[in-house]
Amino acid sequence: MANAYDAAHCGTSGGRFAAEARRIAHVDGEGDVSVAHERAALSSTPEPPPTDTREVLGLPRPFWVLWSGTLCNRVGTFAAPFLVIYMTERQGMSVATAGLLITLQGAGMMVSNIVGGFLADRFQRRLVIASGLFLTTVVLLLLVAADTVAQLACVVVLLGLVGDLHRPGLNALVADLVPENRRVRAYSMLHWASNLGIPVAGVVGGLLSRDHLPLLLVADAATTALFGVVVLLGAVGRPAGSEPVPDRTEGLGPVQAEGVDPSATGSRRDVLLRDPLLLGFLLVTCGVFAVYFQNFTTLPLSIVNGGMTAADYGFAIACNGIVVAVCQPLVLRLMEKHSETTGLVVSYALTCGGFALTGLVGNLPLLIVTVVVWSLGEIGFTSLGPAFVSRLAPERLRARYQGIYGSGISAAALLAPLGGASLYGLGPGVLWGTCAVIGAAAVVTQLFISRAADRRLPAAVKEAA
Repeated sequence: MANAYDAAHCGTSGGRFAAEARRIAHVDGEGDVSVAHERAALSSTPEPPPTDTREVLGLPRPFWVLWSGTLCNRVGTFAAPFLVIYMTERQGMSVATAGLLITLQGAGMMVSNIVGGFLADRFQRRLVIASGLFLTTVVLLLLVAADTVAQLACVVVLLGLVGDLHRPGLNALVADLVPENRRVRAYSMLHWASNLGIPVAGVVGGLLSRDHLPLLLVADAATTALFGVVVLLGAVGRPAGSEPVPDRTEGLGPVQAEGVDPSATGSRRDVLLRDPLLLGFLLVTCGVFAVYFQNFTTLPLSIVNGGMTAADYGFAIACNGIVVAVCQPLVLRLMEKHSETTGLVVSYALTCGGFALTGLVGNLPLLIVTVVVWSLGEIGFTSLGPAFVSRLAPERLRARYQGIYGSGISAAALLAPLGGASLYGLGPGVLWGTCAVIGAAAVVTQLFISRAADRRLPAAVKEAA
């Protein structure tokens, strides 16, 4: 009778209370479950009352505030795709200098993710997110006001240092608002919003870039500021560190906990050293994204050198956006029916395999097939990645974990052009073959990481969580 009662209340405070009692009885060898119930009552941590229980498509209303702000911000993303044009054509900067500044901007984004994660774990997440967006707004306006090459160089580097301050807190706030079993859906919807907005920005920016580049930067600043206001006024969430968080490995043996207590540390270095699963996933993320970023670097070279045209490349990239926009909701249903591990390894195989097949195609129809393959992979790993990181992270370090994850993506963006060009110089087959090897290594590594992550939380603790 007691077991039936516990099962009927799974996910409620009563179910968690009973599960905690069973865990204590199992760990300490208590024969009397009633004694374990008393100990569970003393050790359990009450949940804060929800601020808004209304849901849309299974996700809370505050999440849709973040989704709407993300869509608005992406519609106005003009600085990133047109920044090189602005520096070279409007400000007279050399292509080499502009390329160096873009590289420094990317390095700044790595720092931005780490700092943003640290701040979002120390202070209220929505305040950190909004502050990062407002700082980005100011820097974008300074970009318009810069008159000399030196001023422009300083502002571009500064843009990298503040441009991603909001991102770790945003991902962590999603984890705060959304239950674990729905986070893949939440992160998938955020990625979908980004991809719905970017094509609009590309079309509008392309039409206005010749004569109205400064106006585009002002518009980018305006939509960024609007996103900050939306987060500040509309997003709700528990302030970071506002309640005690039980250690996930407390009371477990060294084999079950794998000797890792990542919540006992605060610095990025200690987090990486104390949590090898995060380090392993960071390497996998960097490798897969380095392959994915070839679509902006060596893929156009391969297409043109293979006898196709730049217009063919443009059409192929447009197909990428169409596939993501149309198929994201469909792929989401498949991801929710299968395990997180299955989704990740299939996504890695599709992404890296799709790029590896590029070396075998010589016409536009076959090229589009490869684009469809790696686009489906993109939908998977960009949705499942932050969800997996949120599962690895202790609650008090969620934003820092997301910041480290984001820094891995930024590192891949820096490594992809250099590594891809070097491998392509040895021969196109070397590059695309390396993509296949990276994909295979990512699949195998992810299987080990996921298995270890499952062992970190034994079944009784998962039920109590």
